Amino acid sequence: KTDENGKVTTMDFNTQMVNSMKAKVTKQLQAHLKEAESNNKQRETEKGAKTADEIMIDIPLGQVTGNSILGNLGPKIPVRFNLIGDALTDVKTKIKPYGINNALIDISIFVEIKVKVIIPFASKTSVVTNNIPVSIKAIQGEVPQFYNGSGGSGVTPSVQLPNEKQKKDK
Repeated sequence: KTDENGKVTTMDFNTQMVNSMKAKVTKQLQAHLKEAESNNKQRETEKGAKTADEIMIDIPLGQVTGNSILGNLGPKIPVRFNLIGDALTDVKTKIKPYGINNALIDISIFVEIKVKVIIPFASKTSVVTNNIPVSIKAIQGEVPQFYNGSGGSGVTPSVQLPNEKQKKDK
């Protein structure tokens, strides 16, 4: 919202739209996770194996070593992912200073999924997180007549520019 001079006084975002986007992201994420699990069940059934609520991917042995040179080498090792719980989503808002008297407002949806990674002879629980941007806006404030660095108290500016009224009087 702006005042009669066009200066920004307050900023508001459409909460209903942001919550609607959050619900859509959560619904799509859960649908994709269920689809990945069901595709894996079909794959295991075709091989004659027992079905389970897990996702299986075959990766080269070189990836397990963590060495980028050996990343695509070696036999394929089955890696299983078990989803632990549901996808958690939350709306996050960040306001950062942006230049002199400006602000950068970032509204995003934070996503968190817990998975259990199972490779032969080991397993590890990991948390996968991601931020999905919804809106990023730069709000321009009024440029001051002088700039006092970090704004320390008791320090008067060494040079002050005259304002428009003082310029007209001269």
